[in-house]
Amino acid sequence: MLTCIRRTDTQDDRVMLSEETGDNGQLVQGNSLVIYPRTTWSQRNKDVIDLITSAAFQQKVGIDLRYGRHALLNVGVGAIPFDTIELSHALKGLGNDQLSLIATELPDAWPLAYLHLTDFLSGAANRQIICDALSKFMKGTGIQNPDPDDVFLVVNKDFKFTDAIVGFRGSGSGRQIYMTIAVSPDVKYVSFKGASIGETHGYPILFERMMDYLRARGLNFSQGGLKSVIEKESANIEGINIEHDPIGSRLAELHPKVKFVLTGNLAAKGIKEQDVIMANHVTTHFSDADERKFIDDMREALKEGGVLVIKNRKDNPLTEIVIVYKKIIDRMVIIEQLTIHYDKIGEILASSLKPSEFLVTE
Repeated sequence: MLTCIRRTDTQDDRVMLSEETGDNGQLVQGNSLVIYPRTTWSQRNKDVIDLITSAAFQQKVGIDLRYGRHALLNVGVGAIPFDTIELSHALKGLGNDQLSLIATELPDAWPLAYLHLTDFLSGAANRQIICDALSKFMKGTGIQNPDPDDVFLVVNKDFKFTDAIVGFRGSGSGRQIYMTIAVSPDVKYVSFKGASIGETHGYPILFERMMDYLRARGLNFSQGGLKSVIEKESANIEGINIEHDPIGSRLAELHPKVKFVLTGNLAAKGIKEQDVIMANHVTTHFSDADERKFIDDMREALKEGGVLVIKNRKDNPLTEIVIVYKKIIDRMVIIEQLTIHYDKIGEILASSLKPSEFLVTE
């Protein structure tokens, strides 16, 4: 079995990745397709889920999810919908069959399909390039010796390759982690608060190696060629596993059923009167003005007395802020702000986000 070789020499500038951690995907600005880092991992927001399903939270905000009819919304499910899946499991554990859950994603960030390159990591050179990049990116996160076990290309709704994602684990964490490892030269790759990463980031060399991998297997990139392959329900191409509608298909397996909606306009889809809205790492890339607009849109989607919980990275991947808003007399009022410090990815070192201590005097 191939493993990563730990490098101690200085990394080539061409393999640099973003030092910023984000996770929401892509959008179109003018005629340019913009890609954001799609970093995520299992149980990334378990702390927030534990909070909103805790008795202390329910007592403070006046919403007891254990009883009665309640509507919940998870905004921005991401490339791998860990949050929605884990939230669904947590809600099921409450034993209330009157809970409903909606998950949304922007149409431009929705992946039409993932092309898993099942033999790509079998090549020693490919694996080592990815290992070197992961080691650099994970520096300071507590994740050591990251070992990739999955790599796939993202196909958007226009049947175009946009970026590639790698899945991996590492010593220091049992969590499955996914992150953007390469982007198409046809897109702009940006990071925290819209700062451009630049042409040498996002690993264009690796992306071209993936294109070569597909060409060697006879995949047709001509007009309509990729569309024809993707639309086949059971395309049989050696070394390639096509996952159709990867977000929708994963959410469809959940019980109770999660309603998945592609939209950037909740009002237009009739999504309103929500009791709890969760938006983890959604506004990380927003300007201050865009964040204010987002919060106002969430206000319109909440019922009176409803709650919005926003979680974002503060100043580095190991410090995050959770802000809890409550809709009071049609205004969004901050009722709590919490700080989480992580020892490593997914492992809380110190946190003011403790459900048992959430009740405080206002």
